[in-house]
Amino acid sequence: MALAAAGFWPALLLGPGDVAWFVLVCMLTGVPLGCELTLTPSMQTGDVNRDTLDTGRHPAGLFFAAWAVATKIHLALGVGIAFPALDLAGVAREAATQAPAAFQAHRS
Repeated sequence: MALAAAGFWPALLLGPGDVAWFVLVCMLTGVPLGCELTLTPSMQTGDVNRDTLDTGRHPAGLFFAAWAVATKIHLALGVGIAFPALDLAGVAREAATQAPAAFQAHRS
């Protein structure tokens, strides 16, 4: 995940028409994310197998359900925090233009 985040910073330097550079940024961020999404469940399978051997229970459903919640809760929290913060900053979501105070809150 850190590699994906580090690969995203060049997006700040992109301008109109920088399609090739945008593709590069997508690859630098997409490949590590894809690895994280595929490697994590395979490693979790090892944990399920170990727990089954140790306890005799079959907790696969519990493991995968807990992991699904853990991977989605940060998205829910992000929306739950960001949208009220934008509202407090004065950002009007349906306005054609934003008030100067909204831009000032974004910069601070």
